[in-house]
Amino acid sequence: RHRATVSVAIKKEFWGMGLGTALMQGMTAFSEKNGAKQLELTVMSENKRAISLYERQGFIAVGRMPNAYLMKDGSFCDEISMVKIL
Repeated sequence: RHRATVSVAIKKEFWGMGLGTALMQGMTAFSEKNGAKQLELTVMSENKRAISLYERQGFIAVGRMPNAYLMKDGSFCDEISMVKIL
């Protein structure tokens, strides 16, 4: 009951408008209001933009799953687990 998993997806045409920041702040406020003590998420290691957003919002990387995603071109991508303590 003290943990919450969050996820964000924004279409590329809407990147750079502050939507990701607003969504993350809203999810954090909602989670705190409802008793969560930590937020958790996973992100593809190649998604530097998202990782930067999450770090700005106070998330830290706590783990890495190698080869978690099989890409269309046949290559693999790791998955990074991140946590924010509220």
